[in-house]
Amino acid sequence: MTSKNMLRFLRTQTGSPGLSSSNSWTEDASDSFMTESPSLSGFRSGLRLATPPNGQGQGPPTERSSGRHQGQEWVAMAREQQRQAEWAQAQTQATARPDHLPAERPTMSDKSTLKVYLPNGGFNVVKFGDATDIKGIIQLLTCRLGGGQRAFSHLYAMRMVNITGDIHCLHQDTTMYQVHEKYAGHEEEWRYELRVRYIPTDLQDLYEKDKVTFYYYYDQVRNDYLKKNFESLDLDTAIQLCCIEIRRFFKDMPQIALDKKSNFEYLEKEVGLHKFLPKNVINANKPKPLRKLIQQHFKKYAVLGDLECMFKFFEILKSVYRFDQERYRCALGSGWSIPVELVIGPQQGISYMTDSAVQPTHMADFSHIQSLQTVVGEGVGKAVLQLRVAGSAELLTITCPSLSEAENMADLVDGYCRLVNNSTTSIWNRKDGQPPKYGHRSRRRSGAAS
Repeated sequence: MTSKNMLRFLRTQTGSPGLSSSNSWTEDASDSFMTESPSLSGFRSGLRLATPPNGQGQGPPTERSSGRHQGQEWVAMAREQQRQAEWAQAQTQATARPDHLPAERPTMSDKSTLKVYLPNGGFNVVKFGDATDIKGIIQLLTCRLGGGQRAFSHLYAMRMVNITGDIHCLHQDTTMYQVHEKYAGHEEEWRYELRVRYIPTDLQDLYEKDKVTFYYYYDQVRNDYLKKNFESLDLDTAIQLCCIEIRRFFKDMPQIALDKKSNFEYLEKEVGLHKFLPKNVINANKPKPLRKLIQQHFKKYAVLGDLECMFKFFEILKSVYRFDQERYRCALGSGWSIPVELVIGPQQGISYMTDSAVQPTHMADFSHIQSLQTVVGEGVGKAVLQLRVAGSAELLTITCPSLSEAENMADLVDGYCRLVNNSTTSIWNRKDGQPPKYGHRSRRRSGAAS
């Protein structure tokens, strides 16, 4: 079978056109070698026909196929693609420089390098100096994603996550020196991540103007959904999302391909249903009924194109998981306060919900917020977020259970205010906003990331 025919049914391109670093191969900034990361997009790109790094030679011999019906041919072609991928991986590893691989978790003092993870499990390694700020690192990383400046780089943010699930969002004006001073001695406990955090109201516009960021956001939402531990998730909804993503994964797969037992077994064993369904859905249902449901629903989405699949995925997922907003348990006011759940997002602005409410109550639009600040509140560990809203004589005061929570909320509101006002200037009056003070240690002071 020729290479052209082998690509007939299986998707061989990555899910994100031009998205070089957010798929299975990511570039190390300090040494320009390639490293593999486990991801759904990675499996797809792993099916790419291999060519040796020097552009010469041929791939491994392909299997012959004769007398096979369409379903058998599809499985054979899929297995042949996997053989091609394994050969390509061996060729790549043969030309890599393993002596220069970075440590699994480089610390701040390890040649001033930072490993920043992407939604699909890949990562980029960045060199930085004390005066390098988060904004500079984000600009560098987003340029690498598609080989140039991103039109929507202002949607991205960086955060730190530790093994217990604690999250600390890093404001764009924070320098790496300030990060080091705050977390000195604990850097290895934290994992740095690049996220699309400030969501535009029009995703179609995002797709048309910055496809790389759109695909990055889609990968982020999909991976968050698969990792989320849902207390309850409607099985029919989960199956629909599963079928849409299978369709996008194998864009040219025949409509009836999954009706063949051998094809479905290939999907289960070689790809894995965990790439399409949350773990608790797989564990809570028996394999045979699950298989029948997927076979029935897949035919409904077999005619959808790549972009149609993604927007349909967003539409269905939003009914069970509001990925376009962040929620915080806090209280309105200080001292005597009302417990609420604060809702922040592009459609809601800043709203809140009480335990008995069905819909959020709107409090402020991002365009009306003039300034904000965080202060240590009364009570052990508590902090207060204060917002000055246009047209209001009083500050909008929100009491948070911790300073970290107040700062995460402040960074989110500040980012949305920059987005809606088309500004790069922060309105957050930060106490640590002053330039870094250098100690007596000899450290790199360059302000540029590389």
